[in-house]
Amino acid sequence: MLRILTHLAAAFFLLAVSVHAQQPSRLDDIVRRGALRVGMTGDYLPFTYLDKATSKFRGFDVDMAEALGNALGVKVEYVQTAWPRLMQDFDADKFDIAMGGISITPDRRQHGIFSTPVMRDGKTPIARCADKGKYETIADIDKPGTRVIVNPGGTNERFARANIKAPRSQFTTTMSRSSTRSPEAMPI
Repeated sequence: MLRILTHLAAAFFLLAVSVHAQQPSRLDDIVRRGALRVGMTGDYLPFTYLDKATSKFRGFDVDMAEALGNALGVKVEYVQTAWPRLMQDFDADKFDIAMGGISITPDRRQHGIFSTPVMRDGKTPIARCADKGKYETIADIDKPGTRVIVNPGGTNERFARANIKAPRSQFTTTMSRSSTRSPEAMPI
């Protein structure tokens, strides 16, 4: 009886491995489709930027996506997403991979795997050249009168909300041209 159970278990294992091996992978789907769908926000230079005049993406990660598409022998199709819905769009299969300065976080790891980072940098405030030495620390930024601007829904907004205690009237989640021209605008 034990011998029969052992053979049945082995046969079941081989059948399961065989069925699993026949299921197409994401890579098989990409090659069969002839296109790699890349999700990008288009608002995060130098990684990714959507040029409104040409409706084309550009940036470091666009160059890497094109190189990956060439290596796979497929065209690259860009899918615009936004930080607040990045993982939701990925889970909904709107794109195969996401690129564009995406931070590795525990919650994002629950949705997919990450490549080896090509850059590690942390958070960097951006200020007008005239204010170059004015904002060297978080304490320098976290003062009444300093407007903090972040792109909504991503790790930059999370960081700013956790570390900047300025009144919410001074905290903006938009990167419009008018807000960045403010004398005290501080995008993070």
